[in-house]
Amino acid sequence: MSLVIQAVLFVGFPVAAQWGARKYKALRFLGPIVLCYLFGIALGNLVFMNTELATTFTEATVLLAIPLLLFTTDFRAWLRIARPAVISFTLAAVAVIITAATATLILAGPHDWQMAGMTVGVYTGGTPNMSAIGIALGVPDETFVLLNGADVILSGVYLLFLLSIAQRVLGKFLPAFDYSRLGDDFDDGTRNDFGWRHVLAAVGLSILSSGVAVGIVYLFVPDLPIAAVILAITTVGILASFAPKIRNFPGTFETGEFLLLVFAVAVGTLANVRRLVGAFGEVFLFVAIVLIGAILLHYLLATFFRIDTDTVLITSTAAVFGPAFVPPVAAALKNRQILVSGLTTGVVGYAIGNYAGIALAYLLRPG
Repeated sequence: MSLVIQAVLFVGFPVAAQWGARKYKALRFLGPIVLCYLFGIALGNLVFMNTELATTFTEATVLLAIPLLLFTTDFRAWLRIARPAVISFTLAAVAVIITAATATLILAGPHDWQMAGMTVGVYTGGTPNMSAIGIALGVPDETFVLLNGADVILSGVYLLFLLSIAQRVLGKFLPAFDYSRLGDDFDDGTRNDFGWRHVLAAVGLSILSSGVAVGIVYLFVPDLPIAAVILAITTVGILASFAPKIRNFPGTFETGEFLLLVFAVAVGTLANVRRLVGAFGEVFLFVAIVLIGAILLHYLLATFFRIDTDTVLITSTAAVFGPAFVPPVAAALKNRQILVSGLTTGVVGYAIGNYAGIALAYLLRPG
Protein backbone atom coordinates (compact mmCIF):
# COMPACT_ATOMS: atom_id res chain seq x y z
CA MET A 1 0.00 0.00 0.00
CA SER A 2 1.36 3.42 -0.93
CA LEU A 3 2.29 5.86 1.83
CA VAL A 4 -0.29 8.39 0.61
CA ILE A 5 -3.19 5.90 0.72
CA GLN A 6 -2.04 4.65 4.13
CA ALA A 7 -1.93 8.22 5.50
CA VAL A 8 -5.38 8.95 4.06
CA LEU A 9 -6.79 5.87 5.80
CA PHE A 10 -5.20 6.90 9.10
CA VAL A 11 -6.87 10.31 8.94
CA GLY A 12 -10.01 9.44 6.98
CA PHE A 13 -11.36 6.47 8.92
CA PRO A 14 -11.70 8.44 12.21
CA VAL A 15 -14.04 10.80 10.35
CA ALA A 16 -16.14 7.84 9.23
CA ALA A 17 -16.05 6.36 12.75
CA GLN A 18 -17.34 9.58 14.31
CA TRP A 19 -20.11 9.83 11.71
CA GLY A 20 -21.10 6.19 12.14
CA ALA A 21 -21.18 6.45 15.94
CA ARG A 22 -23.58 9.42 15.67
CA LYS A 23 -25.85 7.74 13.14
CA TYR A 24 -26.04 4.08 14.19
CA LYS A 25 -26.84 2.80 17.67
CA ALA A 26 -24.67 -0.32 17.42
CA LEU A 27 -21.62 1.72 16.41
CA ARG A 28 -22.38 4.28 19.11
CA PHE A 29 -22.25 1.48 21.67
CA LEU A 30 -18.71 0.56 20.58
CA GLY A 31 -17.61 4.18 20.29
CA PRO A 32 -15.29 5.80 17.71
CA ILE A 33 -12.03 4.86 19.43
CA VAL A 34 -12.88 1.13 19.58
CA LEU A 35 -13.96 1.24 15.94
CA CYS A 36 -10.65 2.84 15.00
CA TYR A 37 -8.64 0.20 16.89
CA LEU A 38 -10.58 -2.62 15.24
CA PHE A 39 -10.16 -1.08 11.79
CA GLY A 40 -6.44 -0.58 12.35
CA ILE A 41 -5.96 -4.16 13.54
CA ALA A 42 -7.88 -5.52 10.54
CA LEU A 43 -5.94 -3.30 8.17
CA GLY A 44 -2.57 -4.25 9.63
CA ASN A 45 -3.26 -8.00 9.48
CA LEU A 46 -4.92 -8.13 6.07
CA VAL A 47 -2.92 -5.58 4.09
CA PHE A 48 0.81 -4.87 3.92
CA MET A 49 1.45 -1.63 5.83
CA ASN A 50 4.49 0.59 6.19
CA THR A 51 5.35 0.22 9.87
CA GLU A 52 7.66 3.23 9.90
CA LEU A 53 4.83 5.52 8.79
CA ALA A 54 2.47 3.97 11.33
CA THR A 55 5.01 4.47 14.13
CA THR A 56 5.51 8.10 13.10
CA PHE A 57 1.76 8.67 13.21
CA THR A 58 1.42 7.09 16.67
CA GLU A 59 4.17 9.22 18.18
CA ALA A 60 3.21 12.48 16.47
CA THR A 61 -0.51 12.29 17.24
CA VAL A 62 0.04 11.64 20.96
CA LEU A 63 2.56 14.44 21.30
CA LEU A 64 0.19 16.87 19.56
CA ALA A 65 -2.92 15.68 21.43
CA ILE A 66 -1.59 16.12 24.96
CA PRO A 67 -1.44 19.94 25.00
CA LEU A 68 -4.71 20.25 23.08
CA LEU A 69 -6.52 18.24 25.75
CA LEU A 70 -4.94 20.29 28.54
CA PHE A 71 -5.47 23.77 27.10
CA THR A 72 -9.16 23.93 28.03
CA THR A 73 -8.81 23.14 31.74
CA ASP A 74 -9.46 25.94 34.24
CA PHE A 75 -7.39 24.46 37.06
CA ARG A 76 -7.66 27.38 39.51
CA ALA A 77 -11.43 27.82 39.23
CA TRP A 78 -12.09 24.12 39.62
CA LEU A 79 -9.86 23.75 42.68
CA ARG A 80 -11.63 26.62 44.44
CA ILE A 81 -15.03 24.92 44.59
CA ALA A 82 -14.55 21.20 44.13
CA ARG A 83 -12.82 20.04 47.32
CA PRO A 84 -14.73 16.72 47.63
CA ALA A 85 -14.05 15.92 43.97
CA VAL A 86 -10.36 16.77 44.40
CA ILE A 87 -10.13 14.44 47.42
CA SER A 88 -12.05 11.65 45.72
CA PHE A 89 -10.04 11.85 42.50
CA THR A 90 -6.81 11.90 44.51
CA LEU A 91 -7.97 8.75 46.31
CA ALA A 92 -8.70 7.12 42.94
CA ALA A 93 -5.19 7.96 41.73
CA VAL A 94 -3.59 6.66 44.94
CA ALA A 95 -5.64 3.47 44.67
CA VAL A 96 -4.50 2.67 41.14
CA ILE A 97 -0.85 3.40 41.98
CA ILE A 98 -1.05 0.94 44.90
CA THR A 99 -2.77 -1.80 42.90
CA ALA A 100 -0.50 -1.38 39.86
CA ALA A 101 2.58 -1.71 42.07
CA THR A 102 1.03 -4.73 43.80
CA ALA A 103 0.22 -6.46 40.50
CA THR A 104 3.79 -5.90 39.31
CA LEU A 105 5.27 -7.40 42.46
CA ILE A 106 2.90 -10.39 42.40
CA LEU A 107 3.13 -11.33 38.72
CA ALA A 108 6.73 -10.21 38.07
CA GLY A 109 6.47 -10.41 34.26
CA PRO A 110 9.14 -8.87 31.99
CA HIS A 111 6.89 -6.01 30.85
CA ASP A 112 4.87 -5.61 34.06
CA TRP A 113 6.77 -2.50 35.20
CA GLN A 114 5.84 -0.87 31.89
CA MET A 115 2.22 -2.03 32.12
CA ALA A 116 2.10 -0.64 35.66
CA GLY A 117 2.96 2.78 34.27
CA MET A 118 0.40 2.50 31.47
CA THR A 119 -2.41 1.31 33.75
CA VAL A 120 -1.75 4.16 36.17
CA GLY A 121 -1.95 6.50 33.19
CA VAL A 122 -5.14 5.05 31.71
CA TYR A 123 -6.93 4.86 35.08
CA THR A 124 -6.12 8.41 36.09
CA GLY A 125 -6.93 10.06 32.78
CA GLY A 126 -7.46 7.77 29.86
CA THR A 127 -6.02 6.55 26.59
CA PRO A 128 -3.88 9.69 25.98
CA ASN A 129 -1.88 8.89 29.10
CA MET A 130 -1.57 5.21 28.28
CA SER A 131 -0.44 6.06 24.76
CA ALA A 132 2.09 8.66 25.87
CA ILE A 133 3.50 6.50 28.66
CA GLY A 134 3.72 3.49 26.37
CA ILE A 135 5.80 5.50 23.91
CA ALA A 136 7.91 7.02 26.70
CA LEU A 137 8.74 3.58 28.13
CA GLY A 138 9.32 1.87 24.79
CA VAL A 139 6.46 -0.60 25.24
CA PRO A 140 6.04 -3.10 22.37
CA ASP A 141 3.04 -2.28 20.17
CA GLU A 142 1.52 -5.73 20.75
CA THR A 143 1.62 -5.19 24.52
CA PHE A 144 -0.10 -1.84 24.12
CA VAL A 145 -2.91 -3.29 22.02
CA LEU A 146 -3.30 -6.26 24.40
CA LEU A 147 -3.53 -3.97 27.39
CA ASN A 148 -6.04 -1.77 25.63
CA GLY A 149 -8.13 -4.81 24.67
CA ALA A 150 -8.20 -6.08 28.24
CA ASP A 151 -9.15 -2.60 29.41
CA VAL A 152 -12.05 -2.41 26.95
CA ILE A 153 -13.50 -5.71 28.19
CA LEU A 154 -13.08 -5.12 31.93
CA SER A 155 -14.01 -1.44 31.96
CA GLY A 156 -17.06 -2.26 29.83
CA VAL A 157 -18.39 -4.44 32.64
CA TYR A 158 -17.71 -1.64 35.13
CA LEU A 159 -19.55 0.85 32.92
CA LEU A 160 -22.68 -1.32 33.02
CA PHE A 161 -22.46 -1.28 36.83
CA LEU A 162 -22.12 2.53 36.87
CA LEU A 163 -25.11 2.97 34.58
CA SER A 164 -27.36 0.60 36.53
CA ILE A 165 -27.07 -0.18 40.26
CA ALA A 166 -23.88 1.59 41.38
CA GLN A 167 -25.65 4.52 43.06
CA ARG A 168 -27.93 2.23 45.07
CA VAL A 169 -25.07 -0.05 46.11
CA LEU A 170 -22.68 2.71 47.22
CA GLY A 171 -25.53 4.63 48.80
CA LYS A 172 -25.63 1.97 51.53
CA PHE A 173 -22.10 2.93 52.63
CA LEU A 174 -21.60 6.57 51.56
CA PRO A 175 -23.58 9.79 52.24
CA ALA A 176 -25.88 11.28 49.61
CA PHE A 177 -24.81 14.19 47.42
CA ASP A 178 -25.23 17.67 48.96
CA TYR A 179 -27.30 19.57 46.42
CA SER A 180 -26.58 22.90 48.11
CA ARG A 181 -23.06 22.68 46.70
CA LEU A 182 -23.46 24.20 43.23
CA GLY A 183 -20.98 23.14 40.63
CA ASP A 184 -22.50 24.00 37.27
CA ASP A 185 -20.96 27.43 36.76
CA PHE A 186 -17.94 26.17 34.84
CA ASP A 187 -17.25 25.67 31.19
CA ASP A 188 -16.97 21.99 30.23
CA GLY A 189 -14.08 22.68 27.86
CA THR A 190 -15.91 21.88 24.63
CA ARG A 191 -16.89 24.25 21.86
CA ASN A 192 -19.44 23.81 19.09
CA ASP A 193 -18.69 27.04 17.23
CA PHE A 194 -15.42 26.03 15.59
CA GLY A 195 -14.37 25.37 12.02
CA TRP A 196 -11.30 24.40 10.04
CA ARG A 197 -9.52 27.66 10.81
CA HIS A 198 -9.87 26.98 14.50
CA VAL A 199 -8.67 23.40 14.06
CA LEU A 200 -5.58 24.50 12.11
CA ALA A 201 -4.87 27.23 14.64
CA ALA A 202 -5.25 24.74 17.50
CA VAL A 203 -2.81 22.32 15.84
CA GLY A 204 -0.40 25.20 15.26
CA LEU A 205 -0.66 26.18 18.92
CA SER A 206 0.02 22.59 19.93
CA ILE A 207 3.06 22.41 17.65
CA LEU A 208 4.34 25.67 19.12
CA SER A 209 3.91 24.53 22.72
CA SER A 210 5.46 21.15 21.95
CA GLY A 211 8.37 22.92 20.25
CA VAL A 212 8.91 25.06 23.34
CA ALA A 213 8.85 21.94 25.53
CA VAL A 214 11.34 20.11 23.28
CA GLY A 215 13.60 23.17 23.27
CA ILE A 216 13.62 23.31 27.06
CA VAL A 217 14.47 19.62 27.33
CA TYR A 218 17.23 19.98 24.71
CA LEU A 219 18.92 22.70 26.77
CA PHE A 220 19.42 20.23 29.60
CA VAL A 221 19.46 16.83 27.86
CA PRO A 222 20.60 17.13 24.22
CA ASP A 223 19.73 13.50 23.34
CA LEU A 224 16.00 14.27 23.99
CA PRO A 225 14.76 11.21 25.95
CA ILE A 226 11.12 10.67 25.05
CA ALA A 227 9.98 10.43 28.68
CA ALA A 228 11.41 13.88 29.46
CA VAL A 229 9.84 15.30 26.29
CA ILE A 230 6.38 14.01 27.19
CA LEU A 231 6.58 15.37 30.73
CA ALA A 232 7.77 18.73 29.40
CA ILE A 233 4.91 18.88 26.89
CA THR A 234 2.45 18.06 29.68
CA THR A 235 3.89 20.88 31.81
CA VAL A 236 3.76 23.43 29.00
CA GLY A 237 0.16 22.42 28.23
CA ILE A 238 -0.84 22.99 31.85
CA LEU A 239 0.90 26.37 32.01
CA ALA A 240 -0.72 27.46 28.73
CA SER A 241 -4.17 26.66 30.13
CA PHE A 242 -3.81 29.54 32.60
CA ALA A 243 -4.04 31.99 29.68
CA PRO A 244 -7.79 32.69 29.14
CA LYS A 245 -7.42 33.16 25.36
CA ILE A 246 -5.84 29.72 25.01
CA ARG A 247 -8.20 28.05 27.47
CA ASN A 248 -11.28 29.40 25.68
CA PHE A 249 -10.05 28.87 22.13
CA PRO A 250 -12.67 26.91 20.13
CA GLY A 251 -11.93 23.40 18.94
CA THR A 252 -8.79 22.56 20.91
CA PHE A 253 -10.26 19.69 22.93
CA GLU A 254 -12.17 18.24 19.98
CA THR A 255 -9.04 18.37 17.80
CA GLY A 256 -7.09 16.54 20.50
CA GLU A 257 -9.76 13.83 20.67
CA PHE A 258 -9.66 13.42 16.88
CA LEU A 259 -5.89 12.98 16.94
CA LEU A 260 -6.38 10.14 19.40
CA LEU A 261 -8.63 8.40 16.87
CA VAL A 262 -5.88 8.73 14.26
CA PHE A 263 -3.48 7.24 16.81
CA ALA A 264 -5.87 4.33 17.40
CA VAL A 265 -5.94 3.41 13.69
CA ALA A 266 -2.16 3.74 13.35
CA VAL A 267 -1.26 1.71 16.43
CA GLY A 268 -3.83 -0.94 15.52
CA THR A 269 -1.99 -1.62 12.25
CA LEU A 270 1.13 -2.50 14.25
CA ALA A 271 -0.58 -5.35 16.11
CA ASN A 272 0.09 -8.94 15.11
CA VAL A 273 -3.09 -10.87 15.99
CA ARG A 274 -1.41 -14.27 16.28
CA ARG A 275 1.06 -12.94 18.85
CA LEU A 276 -1.70 -11.09 20.69
CA VAL A 277 -3.83 -14.21 21.22
CA GLY A 278 -0.93 -16.12 22.73
CA ALA A 279 -0.14 -13.46 25.34
CA PHE A 280 -3.64 -12.22 26.18
CA GLY A 281 -4.13 -14.22 29.39
CA GLU A 282 -1.20 -12.71 31.28
CA VAL A 283 -2.03 -9.15 30.31
CA PHE A 284 -5.73 -9.65 31.07
CA LEU A 285 -4.89 -10.90 34.57
CA PHE A 286 -2.63 -7.91 35.20
CA VAL A 287 -5.28 -5.40 34.11
CA ALA A 288 -7.97 -7.22 36.11
CA ILE A 289 -5.92 -6.99 39.31
CA VAL A 290 -5.20 -3.30 38.76
CA LEU A 291 -8.68 -2.19 37.71
CA ILE A 292 -10.81 -4.22 40.12
CA GLY A 293 -8.40 -3.59 42.99
CA ALA A 294 -8.23 0.14 42.29
CA ILE A 295 -12.03 0.51 42.16
CA LEU A 296 -12.59 -1.37 45.43
CA LEU A 297 -9.74 0.44 47.20
CA HIS A 298 -11.07 3.82 46.00
CA TYR A 299 -14.50 3.00 47.43
CA LEU A 300 -12.95 1.88 50.72
CA LEU A 301 -10.85 5.02 51.09
CA ALA A 302 -13.87 7.19 50.24
CA THR A 303 -15.78 5.74 53.19
CA PHE A 304 -13.08 6.97 55.57
CA PHE A 305 -13.19 10.47 54.08
CA ARG A 306 -17.02 10.48 53.94
CA ILE A 307 -17.14 11.49 50.28
CA ASP A 308 -20.68 11.45 48.90
CA THR A 309 -21.87 8.68 46.61
CA ASP A 310 -22.30 10.72 43.43
CA THR A 311 -18.89 12.40 43.73
CA VAL A 312 -17.16 9.05 44.23
CA LEU A 313 -18.91 7.53 41.22
CA ILE A 314 -18.33 10.46 38.88
CA THR A 315 -14.64 10.79 39.80
CA SER A 316 -14.23 7.04 39.41
CA THR A 317 -15.79 7.39 35.96
CA ALA A 318 -13.44 10.26 35.13
CA ALA A 319 -10.42 8.27 36.29
CA VAL A 320 -11.26 4.97 34.59
CA PHE A 321 -12.87 6.26 31.38
CA GLY A 322 -11.92 9.92 30.98
CA PRO A 323 -14.27 12.88 30.29
CA ALA A 324 -16.19 11.28 27.40
CA PHE A 325 -18.14 8.90 29.66
CA VAL A 326 -18.93 11.44 32.39
CA PRO A 327 -22.17 12.81 30.82
CA PRO A 328 -23.97 9.42 30.49
CA VAL A 329 -22.99 8.41 34.04
CA ALA A 330 -24.10 11.80 35.40
CA ALA A 331 -27.43 11.25 33.62
CA ALA A 332 -27.75 7.78 35.19
CA LEU A 333 -27.10 9.37 38.59
CA LYS A 334 -29.80 11.98 37.78
CA ASN A 335 -27.41 14.66 38.97
CA ARG A 336 -26.63 17.48 36.56
CA GLN A 337 -24.61 19.38 39.16
CA ILE A 338 -21.99 16.65 39.34
CA LEU A 339 -21.24 16.87 35.61
CA VAL A 340 -18.59 19.60 35.71
CA SER A 341 -16.59 17.98 38.51
CA GLY A 342 -16.47 14.79 36.46
CA LEU A 343 -15.46 16.53 33.26
CA THR A 344 -12.80 18.58 35.00
CA THR A 345 -11.29 15.70 36.96
CA GLY A 346 -11.18 13.71 33.74
CA VAL A 347 -9.13 16.39 32.03
CA VAL A 348 -6.99 16.95 35.14
CA GLY A 349 -6.24 13.24 34.91
CA TYR A 350 -4.62 13.87 31.55
CA ALA A 351 -2.18 16.16 33.37
CA ILE A 352 -1.25 13.99 36.36
CA GLY A 353 -1.37 10.61 34.64
CA ASN A 354 1.85 11.07 32.69
CA TYR A 355 3.80 12.10 35.78
CA ALA A 356 2.43 9.34 38.01
CA GLY A 357 2.66 6.58 35.40
CA ILE A 358 6.22 7.28 34.27
CA ALA A 359 7.43 7.80 37.85
CA LEU A 360 5.94 4.51 39.05
CA ALA A 361 7.27 2.59 36.07
CA TYR A 362 10.83 3.73 36.72
CA LEU A 363 10.48 2.95 40.43
CA LEU A 364 9.41 -0.60 39.57
CA ARG A 365 11.88 -1.09 36.73
CA PRO A 366 14.13 -4.12 37.34
CA GLY A 367 17.69 -3.20 38.15
